[in-house]
Amino acid sequence: MNQQHESLGEALHHLGRDLGDLFRAELALFKRETAMQFRGLAAAGIWMAGAAVLGLAFLGAFTALLIITLGLALPLWVSALIVTMFYGIGAAGLLAAAIAKFREATPIDFDQTARSVKEDIAWIKSGMSSAK
Repeated sequence: MNQQHESLGEALHHLGRDLGDLFRAELALFKRETAMQFRGLAAAGIWMAGAAVLGLAFLGAFTALLIITLGLALPLWVSALIVTMFYGIGAAGLLAAAIAKFREATPIDFDQTARSVKEDIAWIKSGMSSAK
């Protein structure tokens, strides 16, 4: 009977160690999957930031030039309206590109991690049933 208790104790010790190893492996998989998913989101954010910076710089510097140039042939209010419409169309194009990048990166899913955890749970359950 003492030998049976030792082997049960050893089995529990091994089970605890194996579950710890399994948890660490699942955590590592989750970290890798998270890093891959967030790279896509970072790319979308960079595109949006680029669109904002270029839009502001372009609007600030080129607006005056265009309005003054067009103002030589047209009334200033018409020149300002034309420039405003031009910038609006450009900004809409950049925003559309950023939204497309964002949609490529979402939804964030963890298929490998979820599948692996489900397999681990099934394995643990089958081990528990066979131990009964």
